Amino acid sequence: MANGCNMKRHNPKCLADTLLIRMLLSEVIIIYRRNCTRCGKYYEGRGKEFCSKHCSNTRIYPKKIESIQEIMNRFFDKVQKSDDPIGCWRWTGYRNKKGYGQFRLNGKMVSAHRVAYMLAHSMDSIPEGMCILHNCDNPECTNDDHLYLGTNQDNMYDRDRKGRQSHQSINVGERNGSSKLTEEKVRLIRLRIKKGDAQQVIAKEFDVSQGAISQINQNKHWKYI
Repeated sequence: MANGCNMKRHNPKCLADTLLIRMLLSEVIIIYRRNCTRCGKYYEGRGKEFCSKHCSNTRIYPKKIESIQEIMNRFFDKVQKSDDPIGCWRWTGYRNKKGYGQFRLNGKMVSAHRVAYMLAHSMDSIPEGMCILHNCDNPECTNDDHLYLGTNQDNMYDRDRKGRQSHQSINVGERNGSSKLTEEKVRLIRLRIKKGDAQQVIAKEFDVSQGAISQINQNKHWKYI
């Protein structure tokens, strides 16, 4: 005998059962119509707060406000001070490709030497558009005695005057892992050349080619030394 519900398709009870099964098997989709919490754009979609994955991934969380002392504690944990009273203070944290230290301040990455200058003077001591320059030409240095305020034009002039355009590249000089020479050795080589020592003798002593010594002598390599 056929099922009662199949025989009586208009039976209210059978109809209710069918609707219930359909509701259980169907996916309920809610469409929101509102402004995005992140960018403010009006949207229609399934996102409850954000219009896209990009806005969701860059959502703004409440930021903890650090005291100056807390910032200083975090900062100087990554500073290696020199035993020399006038020496450089080396940044031991993350450095970018040009060798400049990077420090997270108020949720943003800031050059470590700029933070060093602000901690030594005040957090608003750098006017908008101004640069912090090194008089020691060491990009990882955070010693405030080696830092001074200047314009971008001052920075470029100082760079060109000292011929250090390529020096700041992470793969140049002794920062190149394959280099046999160091800055100190190059200084010694230059002194030996000035004394009149033969380039072949110097090359053998420092385990490099005579061509490398010639390049140093002509100021084509290690020209910032």
